[in-house]
Amino acid sequence: MENNYVAYVKAVGNYDGSATGGAYIILKGNDTYKISSKAQVNTIAYKMELLTIVSVACSIPDGGSVVIFTNNKMLRSLNNLREIKDGANYPELKKLFLEQKKRLRRVDVMWRKKDNENIMFNSVTDHAEQVFEELCSKANIRDKRR
Repeated sequence: MENNYVAYVKAVGNYDGSATGGAYIILKGNDTYKISSKAQVNTIAYKMELLTIVSVACSIPDGGSVVIFTNNKMLRSLNNLREIKDGANYPELKKLFLEQKKRLRRVDVMWRKKDNENIMFNSVTDHAEQVFEELCSKANIRDKRR
């Protein structure tokens, strides 16, 4: 069986960057390959979603192929990333992403609108929200999303 994977990533958080949670789900065929979630203080959602994409790429075995779905249109630019330019946002994460692209057969970051009927986006959003809310509770940070 080929090493083809599909992943869904999502980040949620406060608009002021006080706390953010992110999650990903990786599928291999019809089976769940890996689920992971993490939350951080002082992190914006863009950085957290970039971190989840890098984490997905790191989780794929050498020579594998992965399509990563995000509802963040800006992250599609990773498909064209060839070098880290001066002034780049989060160059350390983008450098790690480039390293992963080299060891994998293919990595595609695809934008997909999140909708209530997409079971995978709903599930990954639930995981991201859960770790975000747990972090807010532990760190006494007010949930400012609503």
